[in-house]
Order: sequence, then C-alpha cells, then structure tokens
Amino acid sequence: MAVLWPERYVSDDADLWSNLDIEAWSRQGYDWVEDDWNGLLDFARRPHETLASGRGDCEDYALVAASWALANDRPGVGLAVCWEWPYPWPRHAIAYDDERVYSSGHITEESVEEYLERDGYRFALRRPVRDPDPGRPRRADRAGDPGGSDDSGDSGTDDSGAA
Repeated sequence: MAVLWPERYVSDDADLWSNLDIEAWSRQGYDWVEDDWNGLLDFARRPHETLASGRGDCEDYALVAASWALANDRPGVGLAVCWEWPYPWPRHAIAYDDERVYSSGHITEESVEEYLERDGYRFALRRPVRDPDPGRPRRADRAGDPGGSDDSGDSGTDDSGAA
C-alpha cells in the first residue's frame, strides 16, 4: 500500500507536476480502471506512469494528485485509505490537502471528514506527505522570483525610526 509510505511513491519532479492542469487532466485525461487484484496486494504505479498512461485505480490517482499538490505548494498534503462497513480492509485511497479531496478523478473542496461522511466511509488512515526535497525552489522561485518568496511580512526596512 503506497499510501502508507508516501515518500516512497510521491514524485518530487516539480517541473512535471507544476505544469500539469490537474483539474483538466482529472476531467478529460484520466480513466479509472480497477487493477487486477491477486487477493493479497494491489500494486501502485509510479505517478509519472499513471500520468503517461492516463489510467489507473484510486491509489494511482491519489499519488498523481499528491505529487501535483506538493509541487504546487498546497498546504497540508497527504494520502489516506478509507474503510467502509463491513469490510475489514481499506476500500479506497484519496489524496487531500487543507482545502481539497482528490478522489479517482474528482476534486472537491471539502475536508477529509466531510468527504468521508458524504461518501459513507467509516474512517480513514491518513499519512501526511512531506516534501522529499525541502531545499527545492518553491513555485514562486520557479516562476521567475529570483529572491524567493518571503511570507514573513517583513519588507526588509526598519520602520522604527532608528538611524
């Protein structure tokens, strides 16, 4: 289950993911297909493989969405597996961030809790996705801001009146 070890699967190819229109690809470029399941394991594809083929299951889509969200500096990126009654194993995988849930080609602006309730899942096991390369240039840097983005609110000037 790739969702349990997201750093092994989520791609950090910032150029690839920051140029992807995830909403258009989800609507027109992605075809959900169920994997052949051997009764024990479901093998996830690497995100760039799913993007190239345009098809995969919920776990494959979640890995693409998490890669995109991470590269686009979305806050609170993670992966989750969802359980529904009466099954003793997870039945679905999603990606999420602080504002959206990404589920098998559908992007909704809601929390994971709202998604679970709406779709009838009992609970979700969540794993945050940490940036595999925290030193990489942020999106603002790649967009031509050579100084980087400073969210501190400090303009760099001293307004205290001291000379």
